[in-house]
Amino acid sequence: MRKLGVGVIGLGVGEQHADGYARLEECEVVALCDQSEEKLSVVESRYAGVRATTDWQQLVADETEDWAYSHYQLMRQRIVAATTDVMA
Repeated sequence: MRKLGVGVIGLGVGEQHADGYARLEECEVVALCDQSEEKLSVVESRYAGVRATTDWQQLVADETEDWAYSHYQLMRQRIVAATTDVMA
């Protein structure tokens, strides 16, 4: 069975999401992102071969990730941008 590659953006609550995905046999944590290099380093150490970055746009632009969890502010920005495009 092919595993779903997961990228987690924002490692506040997202750290718990990453741990949850890692416990699922169908998923593999492949990328992590956080503004704090210290937090990123701590969480990264738990996942062999994971890609780690402080640039969320890098992960969103990378089409090798099957799915990404992102925090409220990022999703809000995307929703507002999409709504503005539709209403223009």
